Amino acid sequence: MGLSPMRIITATLVLAAVLAADHGGAQAGREASAPEGRKVIAAVPADFPPTYYRDGRTGQAAGFAVDVMNAVARRAGIRVEYVFGQAWDEIQEMVLSGKADVIPNLTMDAARQRRFIFTSPVETLPVSLVVRQEEKIDRLERGMKVGVMKGSVSLAYLLERGDIVPIPYDSLQKLLFDLLSGRLDIIMTAAPNLMKLAMEAGIEDKLKVLEPPLIEAKRGMALRPADRELADRLNRAINQFVGTPEYRAIYATWWGKPKPFWTTRRVAEMAAVLVVVTALAMAGWRYHSISHLNGELEKALHAARNERRKAQAVLDSLSDGISIHGPDFRVLYQNPSNIRQVGAHGGEHCYRVLYGRDRVCDTCPVGECFADGLVHSTVRGQAGEGGQRFFDVAISPLFGEDGSVELVIESVRDITVRKRMEETLQQQAAQLEQEIAERERAQEGLAAKQRELEGVNEVLAKGINEAVAELRRKDQVMIQQSRLAAMGEMISNIAHQWRQPLNNIGLIVQNLQLAYDAGEVDAALVDQETGRAMDVIMYMSQTIDDFRKFFRRDQEKHAFVVNKSVAKLLKMVSASLEDAHIGVELEAEEAVTAVGYQNEYAQVLLNILGNARDVLVERHVADPRIRIRIGRENGRAVVVIRDNGGGMNGDVLPKIFDPYFTTKEPGKGTGIGLYMSKVIIEQNMRGRLLARNVDGGAEFRVEV
Repeated sequence: MGLSPMRIITATLVLAAVLAADHGGAQAGREASAPEGRKVIAAVPADFPPTYYRDGRTGQAAGFAVDVMNAVARRAGIRVEYVFGQAWDEIQEMVLSGKADVIPNLTMDAARQRRFIFTSPVETLPVSLVVRQEEKIDRLERGMKVGVMKGSVSLAYLLERGDIVPIPYDSLQKLLFDLLSGRLDIIMTAAPNLMKLAMEAGIEDKLKVLEPPLIEAKRGMALRPADRELADRLNRAINQFVGTPEYRAIYATWWGKPKPFWTTRRVAEMAAVLVVVTALAMAGWRYHSISHLNGELEKALHAARNERRKAQAVLDSLSDGISIHGPDFRVLYQNPSNIRQVGAHGGEHCYRVLYGRDRVCDTCPVGECFADGLVHSTVRGQAGEGGQRFFDVAISPLFGEDGSVELVIESVRDITVRKRMEETLQQQAAQLEQEIAERERAQEGLAAKQRELEGVNEVLAKGINEAVAELRRKDQVMIQQSRLAAMGEMISNIAHQWRQPLNNIGLIVQNLQLAYDAGEVDAALVDQETGRAMDVIMYMSQTIDDFRKFFRRDQEKHAFVVNKSVAKLLKMVSASLEDAHIGVELEAEEAVTAVGYQNEYAQVLLNILGNARDVLVERHVADPRIRIRIGRENGRAVVVIRDNGGGMNGDVLPKIFDPYFTTKEPGKGTGIGLYMSKVIIEQNMRGRLLARNVDGGAEFRVEV
């Protein structure tokens, strides 16, 4: 059961990243766990390769800076524990706040040297501009989309420059691929880090580094200013370490170009062997053929490496979890998403890490895939901190050359949100069905009630029509009574208004009679007395006109000045009030206007003034007074009429607007004046008519 070279390459693409990281991760773990000496916490970013990164297999810190830190720590007699941060500014804050003690590798610019103390440099990196290979850009210009690492010296450099608005990134990998996709015009960063990442992905030919560098960045270990003793201790170790063969080996491991499998030496050795074999077995033609095949093989291997890097980049960027399982059910590879979903379990049995079992599950889709070579799918439930989680799992076979299943690829997608939405929809559907059933039952009940009500309505219709007719008749009677009461009030006021003029006419006639008896009548006296009499008669005629206009019904609403309506009203009732020795106080704002039926509005005020006058007369108040205030409140015209007649009893006040309710003696009141006033103001004019007791009297408030 064998696999061709290309099949082997394809099957191992997703495993190479795990196997390639074994040496660095193991070394970092050993160096960080030295038992002796002081414990130091180092803050490092998770994604700034090859200086720092989180090992995908072990989850531990790795990279050039980590290896240097571990070597220096051994010489300084300290133990190092690594904690991860995201952006550079977060990592710096971790040290300044005391959550960590040291940053193993940080650029030493002026701003940072004011915040930290630095050791001697451990390396120098050029900070350069990087563009796509085909671009003609050779410098920074205003308006460019410039990507930088968050919290980096590049960000500080561009902010200080002021004419460029940089776009900060948390991930160097995201920064690189946004440049290649055209989302960015240019990158300013440590060029060796970026090019190392591009080289590992096989895309270094897509990039161009602009010369010269903008910054030659010296990088050292950064500590809090108060940790001077620790800084001195690290400095001594750094000065001993930098330049040693171990330092050069670490530097070459992380910054040197990757060594191809087919080195010159190996090719020469293979060629020598082939020459010997060919010389013994065949002629030079055989040697030439083998050399040609070796060249093709090297090209294939180079292409395979590039494809592996690209495939690894794709796998790392997938949101679905991808893992590869062997025939013994061991997990051979996990991409980052799968590690986040279930944890890092490389080399362990899937049934043990996922289900806590000691043997293969009875209905294991991985085992079924190995057995039948078909694609299988299932939904897996898993308890988590946030509750039950659900995953959609697809199992696909990877066949060998002989047609048997060599490996199984498992794709895991988190469908927790979708599953919960489905459960919610099912619950809502069940609830909706229940509500529909209840509504149908209710509709059936309503239909029965409707039929019952239709029968009752026929009986009620006749009674309602009769009641409506009776109410209309009563309304007509009430309106007629209101008109008669108003007419009586008008006649009473006319009588008061005419009493004095009639007395004056009587005096004029008596004067003429006395003058005639005394023989003193002449033309001049007759003209004088006749003129006086005509003036009085004209005044009485004008009074009749005023009252007739006052009681004329308005056909339409219109704007009117409340002050003028009150003035005309007081003129008409002045004689009646003077006869009762009632004083009137008027307090008014200028030109208060309202919209409505002016004459009906005046009749309402007349009813209120008439009631106030009657109360003051009936109760023989010593100093009877009526106070009228005109103003505007909240966009409404307000008239307040207050008397000092002692107010209304508590059981009377709630009933004063009821029809036919009166406190006057029989024959002196109909009980419909205030009721009709309420109807005019609130129904016809959409206003309010209110009444209450105040100190020493009653108060009516009219709002329109």
